[in-house]
Amino acid sequence: MELLNNPLIAGVAGLSIGLIFAFIVMVSSWLKRRSLEKENASLLRNHILMHDTGHKALSAELEGLKKQNENLRITVSTLKAKTEKSDLRTLHIYDKAIRLMIVRAPGFAPVWESTLTEAEVEMQQVDTGMIAWIKRTIRPSLVNKPQQAPLQHTNQQPNPAVNTDAAR
Repeated sequence: MELLNNPLIAGVAGLSIGLIFAFIVMVSSWLKRRSLEKENASLLRNHILMHDTGHKALSAELEGLKKQNENLRITVSTLKAKTEKSDLRTLHIYDKAIRLMIVRAPGFAPVWESTLTEAEVEMQQVDTGMIAWIKRTIRPSLVNKPQQAPLQHTNQQPNPAVNTDAAR
């Protein structure tokens, strides 16, 4: 105990105890920091892996949706190009009716040709955007009403030859 009474020895002993305590704290903090760095690296790796997996899943879903979109676009264009059998049948019926009218009504052919030409010109204007799309699709019968010619009152008697032909 006499040695502790000496201030120099007591100072060296206190300093060495403090240095040992500081060394222990330093080593424990270094070990904690090292374990935290490993944990952070592991968390970062897991986070990157999770995002990479999610990104791959989203990329695969996007590719699938792009393929589905392309397939649907092709299907729509194909369906637009297809003429259904009912539409084709209706066109055949109209064709037959037109041929019969040409044979039966002598004045029908020139009127039909001029009307057909007018309709084709109007549809070309619709296709190029000259006439509004709405005019073609919504109520085409109301928009394109033919103008009626004013009735002419004549004092002529009906032709009896025509009436006898109609009676036969």
